Amino acid sequence: MDENNQLLGEARIMGVWLRKIIQDNQGNVFVYGAFNERQAHIGKDVILADSISSSGTSFYYSGHFLIKLNDKNCTPPSINDVPHHPFNRIICPDQVFQLDAGPGFVDYEWSNGSKTQKIEVSELNRYTVKVKDKNNCISYSSPISILHKENSSVHNLCLITYENDKQIIYGTLNFDYSTKNYKIYKIDKATGDTVDVLFEDYKNYLNVQFVDENSTPSTKAYLYSISKVDTCGLESPVSVAHKPILLKIRKEGTSNLLEWEPYEGMDIHSYHIYKGTDKGKMRLVDSIGVSVLIYVDTNLDSLFHYQVKANKKLFCYLGSSNYFGTTSSNIVVDEAYVPTIVEATEMDINADLFPNPAHDILTIQLPEQKQVTIVLKNLLGEVLYKTSGNQNKFEIPMQNFKQGLYVISIDYGVERKQFKIIKH
Repeated sequence: MDENNQLLGEARIMGVWLRKIIQDNQGNVFVYGAFNERQAHIGKDVILADSISSSGTSFYYSGHFLIKLNDKNCTPPSINDVPHHPFNRIICPDQVFQLDAGPGFVDYEWSNGSKTQKIEVSELNRYTVKVKDKNNCISYSSPISILHKENSSVHNLCLITYENDKQIIYGTLNFDYSTKNYKIYKIDKATGDTVDVLFEDYKNYLNVQFVDENSTPSTKAYLYSISKVDTCGLESPVSVAHKPILLKIRKEGTSNLLEWEPYEGMDIHSYHIYKGTDKGKMRLVDSIGVSVLIYVDTNLDSLFHYQVKANKKLFCYLGSSNYFGTTSSNIVVDEAYVPTIVEATEMDINADLFPNPAHDILTIQLPEQKQVTIVLKNLLGEVLYKTSGNQNKFEIPMQNFKQGLYVISIDYGVERKQFKIIKH
């Protein structure tokens, strides 16, 4: 009977033991029990004994039954309008999430003891809600589990290479769409100190190329490692560190000796030596094993640039059938090849260059007024400044040039002389 004394169901029992009354999540009520007669009448059903046991001359019939007493069409609640089946919700560790059992019920009872339609949760737990409608039909929701977002997995570097006088950092493809940004750590290997942290926003799974604008590849090679930060602010573990090739050159008698610090962080096959009179047009001249970190060049009939490259054993796939795996060192030049004074003819040209070292203005004083061309070059042979005129005094602006060594060429047409100057 219900609270209004309305009949919900009945059981006609004969030689029966009631074990329990069961209510499912749809509000249906069942009676479960056992009997020892040959048969039992339960409601409109007749249940026969399902086994016989004996004790001496007596026989005992035993059976079990499960009868539904009421059959009401209860509507189970759907938490947050999710279809009626178990599901998980992943939230940030410090996030508060609202669970809503929906309107239309007179009573709510959550598994955490709350009695309201909506509750706010932040703890890891499994939640259900029991509801009762205006017809006193009781029903249960499917469970929802609240899980905390875990740290993302490690994001690996592909390689680091030299390009346009900067270090370029390539990562592998990243299909973790919860990534908000990357953190690239720049580490001094000698001290282990992090000297810089580069932040790059996540754009898409293909965009994993970064430039260290503060890098000086010809001076020092740093270790680089990468991590990713998700939308919860959780940072993944840091990747294995990579260190690019650092190439240096020095003179050994009449030969050029190339030495380099090896690439660290990936397996490579061999090192490849490139050489050329123009740093934009270098060609492969030799390949050596990974255990050799030195190369001697005896063919020095011109001013040469050098670069060392290496290939990964396993290339990185960067999308659109683009496999990437070549790393390049910085470019070095045979500075010793540039003489202090180079004369185009045997005729001498007297000229005073002052101050040397120069600061803002370099003055060139000639012994007499003539038509002359003045050219300023760096040690790579690149023309930085050029002027001409029929006069005996020229002033070269030096304010915008970096500190270092430069070459001044004074050309009378049939006579030419070069001078080395220093910019402070």
